[in-house]
Amino acid sequence: MKNLRLFINVNARFYGDHVDYLSNELRFLHWPGCPLQTLPSTFNPRKLVELYMPCSRLSQLGEGFKRLQNLTSMNFRSCELLTKTPNISGIPNLQSLNLDYCRSLVEVHPSVGFHDKLVDLSLMCCHNLTLFPIIKSKSLEVLNLQFCRRLETFPDIGGKMDSLRYMFLHGSGIKELPASIVYLINLELLHLSSCENLTNLPPSIYELEHLNRICLRRSRKLVTFPNKVKSEDYVSTLSELDLTLCDFLVSIPKCITKFVNMRYLYLHGCKRLRDIPELPPKIVKLDASDCVSLERFSSLSNILKGKEDSQMIKLVDLCNCHRLCGNLACDLRKKQNILAKEQITIFFDHLLSSQKHGFQVVFPASFEALSTLFSCHKYVKERDEACEFLIEIPPNFKCQNQGLALYAAGENPQNKRPRYNGFVTKISVNQPGVEPYFTASDFRKNGSGHGIGSGHVWLCYIRFSEMFYRDDQITWPRSPFACRVNFLNLTLDSLCLKSFGVHLVMTQDDEDLSIFTEDGESESDDLEDANERFDGDNCIDLCEDEQDSEHDYFSCEDNEDGYFY
Repeated sequence: MKNLRLFINVNARFYGDHVDYLSNELRFLHWPGCPLQTLPSTFNPRKLVELYMPCSRLSQLGEGFKRLQNLTSMNFRSCELLTKTPNISGIPNLQSLNLDYCRSLVEVHPSVGFHDKLVDLSLMCCHNLTLFPIIKSKSLEVLNLQFCRRLETFPDIGGKMDSLRYMFLHGSGIKELPASIVYLINLELLHLSSCENLTNLPPSIYELEHLNRICLRRSRKLVTFPNKVKSEDYVSTLSELDLTLCDFLVSIPKCITKFVNMRYLYLHGCKRLRDIPELPPKIVKLDASDCVSLERFSSLSNILKGKEDSQMIKLVDLCNCHRLCGNLACDLRKKQNILAKEQITIFFDHLLSSQKHGFQVVFPASFEALSTLFSCHKYVKERDEACEFLIEIPPNFKCQNQGLALYAAGENPQNKRPRYNGFVTKISVNQPGVEPYFTASDFRKNGSGHGIGSGHVWLCYIRFSEMFYRDDQITWPRSPFACRVNFLNLTLDSLCLKSFGVHLVMTQDDEDLSIFTEDGESESDDLEDANERFDGDNCIDLCEDEQDSEHDYFSCEDNEDGYFY
């Protein structure tokens, strides 16, 4: 079959598993599971474009693969007998080389590192790979060496590489990165999670001006970061830093403030981390859950001190950060002329005052710590019990600078690993054209898999300007109006949500407006029919009478657990 151009063989087997001839006119050779250990000696496919032979028994390609001008793609995925890659210098137009799961592969030919047209190079799970050549490729965009566990030395970068954007090294045995990584001038993603031998990063990593994301999750021997940034012009694009479960990480350098576009910082399970310094201004999410040694958090301390222009991060998870919360409580108690029972009020006021945006925060606290401060709150006895509130907004109320504060309190008395523990909040307004607003939260923990052990509180502040924002504009409701708040409990495991609450956040100018009387009923005659305006549904007001508590809120006396009391 001398003129054969296309050969695709799926699950068909030749008698004796022996083939001594293949057409040199082939353009496409697709033969998954090929039983041959080597291709026929007469096979010289000068016109071959694509070679697809995953899960085959090939151990070498033969002499015919030295000059293949048209070949653009080779796939040898899961070829378990392949011990080294071929010399690809005679394949000048090769763009993709896949060697994933070639578990016997020991070394990569130097020609691979200097290939001018190669775009995608993947050697995932090559567990015996120990040697990798110097890299200086003009066109390489993706380099995948994940789970190459015996590869301890990352190759030097031979010169400036404009094209490399994604580098996947997670699960590899790499101990350190070379300073020459600075030549990867357009690198966007550096994935180093589960690199159990990695201890530090070179200072030159800060000079990667297009780096968008660094993931170091479960790199358990990582101790710290370089402390100096040479120029303010660099690192401006970094938006995400993931340090989840970096057990030996003790501190974060203060130069993190120079990452001016950072939005996401993940520190979950960094059990030795003691201090979170001042963070960049654009941070929107911080996960510091299970940082059991954490003692200081500059951004939150500045808010509690009333520092001008201090803003709460939109999403903060401080689950199981008992030591930090205990220290914050002590700092509040040390304020002059402030009694212990007044500290919860001060904390609440500082957290909500002058906020330009909404936020959510989860932290250790007793159930009573916030409930008595909320104009509406309810204790939940059954897991599937519905919880619904009606907040009536009076005439002349200024929505522009106010919002709603929500809380939920829960505990996990059995301390079991959760599947999902959370709830959804729906806020409806009894006026036409105003769509419901939804927000969701959970007490779920990933990584270590452990959820909250004892009492925790979820606190959420939603500004009316965010609630009524739709289609690039704000549709303000006409006052008086009413907000119905529904909490939908989605807990599947041992976590028990004990209470929920809603509070109308007002400025001093609005504080004289009556919202609720002592029995939870509105004094405004204009709002007596508020329930009827919700399309006839049975909107109910479940506001509880405020009860005096015997607790000294935020007291640090006998506060060994690090709770807000």
